[in-house]
Amino acid sequence: MLGFFAAAIAGGIRGTGAATGVLDRRNFSARIGGCLQSTLAIMAILEALDRMTPVSGSSTVVSPENFIKCLKKFYSHWKEDVYGLWGSPGAIAVATPPYSDDIRYRKSLALSMWFFGRDFADTIMVFLSSQIHFLSGQDGCDLLEHLKMPVSKAVGLDIVLHNIEKAGNGSLSMDQILNSVCAQYESNCVVMGHIARAKPEGKVLEEWYQKLHGSRLKLCDVSGGISELLSVKDASEIMYVKKAAYLTASVMKKYVVPKLENIVMDEKKVPHSKLMDLTEKTILSPTKINVKLKAGNVDICYPPIFQSGGKYDLRPGALSNDDDLHYDSGSLIVCAMGAKYSGYCSNVARTFFIDCSMEKCNAYKVLKAHDAAIHWQSVTWAIEGHGPPLSGKKKNRTTIQPTSKKAHKRENNKGSINLLGRGDDLDCRRQPFAR
Repeated sequence: MLGFFAAAIAGGIRGTGAATGVLDRRNFSARIGGCLQSTLAIMAILEALDRMTPVSGSSTVVSPENFIKCLKKFYSHWKEDVYGLWGSPGAIAVATPPYSDDIRYRKSLALSMWFFGRDFADTIMVFLSSQIHFLSGQDGCDLLEHLKMPVSKAVGLDIVLHNIEKAGNGSLSMDQILNSVCAQYESNCVVMGHIARAKPEGKVLEEWYQKLHGSRLKLCDVSGGISELLSVKDASEIMYVKKAAYLTASVMKKYVVPKLENIVMDEKKVPHSKLMDLTEKTILSPTKINVKLKAGNVDICYPPIFQSGGKYDLRPGALSNDDDLHYDSGSLIVCAMGAKYSGYCSNVARTFFIDCSMEKCNAYKVLKAHDAAIHWQSVTWAIEGHGPPLSGKKKNRTTIQPTSKKAHKRENNKGSINLLGRGDDLDCRRQPFAR
C-alpha cells in the first residue's frame, strides 16, 4: 500500500496519466487545475528533508546497509515466489549494458540502481543460493570489494568478484561463473533466470549472451518477478518519488504555465523544440524556480514534450518538433514532462484548450469524471487490499484493474491509453504493472 501512495503523490498531479485544462486567453493560468496545489503544499517539508536526508545516488560509495536490506528482500521474494512470477530458477543472472549518455530504461539498470544507489554499467550479476558473482571492470570491483565481509556476516552469502580486463570481454570469467552454477546444484538441468527481452549491448554482454544460450542451462524469464519486487517502495523510496513529483509539479506550475501564458497573450512565435530545451534546463536547475532541491540529485526522465497544431504523438518516446507553438482559437497544446530524483521518476502530462468550444468543454467534463471514477476505485482497492475476482493462485493478490479485459480492449480500440502504475518508478517507461 505504501508503494501505491508513493504513486499517488506522483500520480496525484496526474503523473501516471494525463489531465486536461480548459483555458482561455483571459484566465490562462488560473485554470491549470487544483491537483497541482495539493502537491505544492508539501514543498517546505520536502525542501527541509532534502537538506537532511542523504541520497544514495549521489555517493560514489555503495552503502552496505542498503545493499543488505535489498538483498534480503530480493532473495525472500525470489524464493517464496508467491505469485509464480520468477519461474523457479536455481540461479538468476542480470546483465547491465555499457555506459551511455542517452536516457535509457532497462530492468537491469533499475535493479542495479535499487541495489547500489547507482548504475553499474557493463556488469554481470549472478545470484546463487550461497554465492553472488559479479563480473565487472576494475572500478566496479573496487566499489564492491568492501561489501564482502558485511554481506557474509549478515546474510551468509559469499561475494565473488571477477575483473574484466580493459582489452578483454570477460570470456574466461564467464566460463568460471557458469561452471560454478552447475557445480553448486550438481545437476545437468539447472534453471537459470534472466531478463529474456533484454538485447545484448557491447562486447561483454554479447559474449555473455552467446555463452548463456550455448550452455546446458535451462533458461526462464524473471522479468515479472523483478517488476513485482520493485513495485513496492520503502519509506526512503517513497520520499524520492515525492521529491521528484514536487519538482515536476513546480516546473509545470512555476515555469511552463506562465511561459505558455506569455507566448499566447503576446502572440510570440516559439518552436516546440525551444520550449523543450528551456523546460529541460529548468528541471536540471531547480533553484531557477526557487525549488531548494540539490541539482546533483535531479535529472530529466525524458526530453520535455510540447505538441500543437494537429500533430500529436502520445507515445512515451515522442519528440518536440521545430514547428512554432500553435495557439489559434479552438486549438490545443499538449505538454508532457518528467523529473527524476535519485533515479526515481515522476511524470505529468497536460492538455490545454485555447478558447474552447462548448462541445469540447462537455467532452472534457465526461473524460474528467471517467478519470476520477477510475482513480477513486483504484485507491479504494489499494486500501482495502482486494480487487476484482481472480482465479487460481492469484486470487488473493491485491490488484488494481479498473476494467475487464474485454472492456480494456474495447477502450484501447477507441484510442484510450491505460497508463495505470506507470511513470513513477526507477523505470519511467516500464509497462503498467496491474493484475
